[in-house]
Amino acid sequence: MKEVYERFTISLPKDLYDDFEHFRESLGMSRSDAIRKAMQSYMVDKVAETDLGGDIVGCITYILKHEHFDKTSEDEPGPKYASIVQSDFIKSNDIQHLFQDIIISTMHIHLEDDNCLLIIAVKGLKRRIFEMNKQLSSLQSTINFDFSIVGKDISAKKERKNQHNH
Repeated sequence: MKEVYERFTISLPKDLYDDFEHFRESLGMSRSDAIRKAMQSYMVDKVAETDLGGDIVGCITYILKHEHFDKTSEDEPGPKYASIVQSDFIKSNDIQHLFQDIIISTMHIHLEDDNCLLIIAVKGLKRRIFEMNKQLSSLQSTINFDFSIVGKDISAKKERKNQHNH
């Protein structure tokens, strides 16, 4: 079935219009496509901010410092203690295990010897995803952190719709 489009007119301040035109042209996008994508993104963000329940789909991306245990101290007697960076790496892994019900995929990329990029795709209850996000973002050795909501989880609605109550 062919998608139906509606035309409409908007008024913008001149400087916003000029900035938008420059931006979309630099991306090689048509005006309609750029506005359509901006509107969709804005609506997803606002629904995510205001809807306290429900299921969402998103991505958590962060760079975590990584520190190897000192191999020269292996022969020294006594306990070995993990640094904050090493503890945070262990905590990050533990947090992911606590929230495995909402994690659908993870990726761990070694950027440099002492930095790792972690990407976590999530799907599930908004409150659970926000709780995991809060715990991961509080790690002290996190260099950069980003959380984006891609949209509502429509598969959960479909599953509930297709369930029969007898």
